[in-house]
Amino acid sequence: MTTDVTKTSAAGALAALGNLKQGLQNVQSGIRVAGGEPILRMGRDGIWIYGADNVEVEGGSTWAINPMSLTHGFICWKVIPEGSKEKPELLGEETRSMFQPLPNKDSLPDYGHPWAEVLSVQLKCVSGEDEGEQVLYKTSSTGGLRAMKELITSITEAIDKHPETPVPVVALESDSYPHKQYGKTYFPVINIQSWVSMEGVEAEAPAADEAKAGQPDKRRIRG
Repeated sequence: MTTDVTKTSAAGALAALGNLKQGLQNVQSGIRVAGGEPILRMGRDGIWIYGADNVEVEGGSTWAINPMSLTHGFICWKVIPEGSKEKPELLGEETRSMFQPLPNKDSLPDYGHPWAEVLSVQLKCVSGEDEGEQVLYKTSSTGGLRAMKELITSITEAIDKHPETPVPVVALESDSYPHKQYGKTYFPVINIQSWVSMEGVEAEAPAADEAKAGQPDKRRIRG
């Protein structure tokens, strides 16, 4: 059967494809998606997790990225002193669809803390135990922004080379480097495995879905 990886109809997605490249270029030159999806993030240990329960992303699973959901903008976090036990506090966020210009940073409210660039995108798991799960990856870290901009470049190039399959199917991985102050430091790697159409990708056969339905939930919760 077919699993739709977008929030729009196939016809609507194909009609919007002509504007996709320009929208991606808006993002690249520089992100809030409605729906309330669980937040995907990479921990300091290099493990990808999502949701309030910190469910680990299964190794070897693949995720389809919805290029129509890309957003860009700025985010402001309260700066927490080194060693403080105070929790980070979100002070403000201004994001736009990729089809809209980047917000004017100079016009944003002054909270006494810096505004940082932020990018976001929706992903849907298409293989593995989390198949069908949809999440939102939002990042303002240096490593996360680099991974996202590399992804955007790849999608933009794909539109020129094979516009009929602009949706990347990726593996969520990580790498590390030695930091002089913090030691081993991890950064996200979004590894493109294949490309599919906007209409969707092939999912498990119905028989396999029915077999899974009777199994207990073995979510990989991190403490």
